[in-house]
Amino acid sequence: SSPAFRLAHKRRLEALRRLGVVQRNADGSWVVPTNFEERALQADARGQTLGINVHSWLPIGALVERQAETWLDRMNADVLDGAAGPFADELRKSVNIRRAWLRSEGYALDQNGQLIREVAERLRKEEFQAATRTESIRERLPFVSRENWRDFSGTYSRHVELAQGRFAVIVGRDHYTLIQASARNSIWLGREVTLIRSPGSIQWTLGRSQTRSS
Repeated sequence: SSPAFRLAHKRRLEALRRLGVVQRNADGSWVVPTNFEERALQADARGQTLGINVHSWLPIGALVERQAETWLDRMNADVLDGAAGPFADELRKSVNIRRAWLRSEGYALDQNGQLIREVAERLRKEEFQAATRTESIRERLPFVSRENWRDFSGTYSRHVELAQGRFAVIVGRDHYTLIQASARNSIWLGREVTLIRSPGSIQWTLGRSQTRSS
């Protein structure tokens, strides 16, 4: 890795240390907790200046043969040109294996080796529908989609990690809904929330005064 990359990484760790997410040892090494991603996102949600862009809540290995549109499918392989290091090597290998698997399964790819739009949309829809079926069995409640309500109140019971993102399971009295959750909304896990749908966004309300958009 380049000196500039190492310096940026060190500065990021220092920012995380000041927020109590990581610790620095006397010898210059770092102690990173196993729930690093969650704690870093929670620090961001508290209004700090730290920003993290999560490409996938699932590990790379879980994406290679997943019957869904994944981060690997959306990735422009050109960004890996010249990249070095264990993570870059793993990512490059995973992209190649993923594309070979997609071809072997008969999925149509474009000239850049990415899923064509129609196939990607179908895979996203199928993955989401499979998740709703699983949650309906778990909750013993019917699913209601966001298109069928203007507002929805219930308990933010847990997360569902899909290749297309993290989704919140909001359990109401007679139904439940599944809605994409942002890092800021994720800190409300276990709380009573109200969702208000408007064109292009969902307003999350907790109590009488706290409101966030997704």
